[in-house]
Amino acid sequence: MVKALFLPLMGWAYGQFEAGTKTTEYRVYGVRWNERTCWVGRPVILSFGYGRRRRRLAWIKDFAQASCPPDLMAWERAYGAPPAPGQTIACITLTFSPTRPPDFVMPGPGDGTVLHAWRGRTYFDIPSDLLGAQLTQEQADLLRFVKKGGGDVPEF
Repeated sequence: MVKALFLPLMGWAYGQFEAGTKTTEYRVYGVRWNERTCWVGRPVILSFGYGRRRRRLAWIKDFAQASCPPDLMAWERAYGAPPAPGQTIACITLTFSPTRPPDFVMPGPGDGTVLHAWRGRTYFDIPSDLLGAQLTQEQADLLRFVKKGGGDVPEF
């Protein structure tokens, strides 16, 4: 089972991700932020600080190492100083669209804003507007069937 990578952000950075003006997060390369932990396609939970109220699901689109982050101003705003000489930076590019559709989905809470989705044995919550355009009429009918308690989750 794949566990989503938890990525707490400062308020200004979370706001930029939400607005779509920021797509790459920079961290000090090391045990927590490397190719093994930040592989392409891994789900990421962006969090406004460490609270539970403002979170958003994303996926890793690209990972790269750099000696200096391409957006040096964002690095300095987060860390207070430029990177130390010889320090390696993890550049984690995120996307809010899944790299492939989920194996199957079903409606979330009654408000209809979230769909529960699975890939293999991994569970995600995906905003319904993200998948809305991708669902066929048959898939939408199956979702309504499951929501009414009609049986097992359908596979797509």
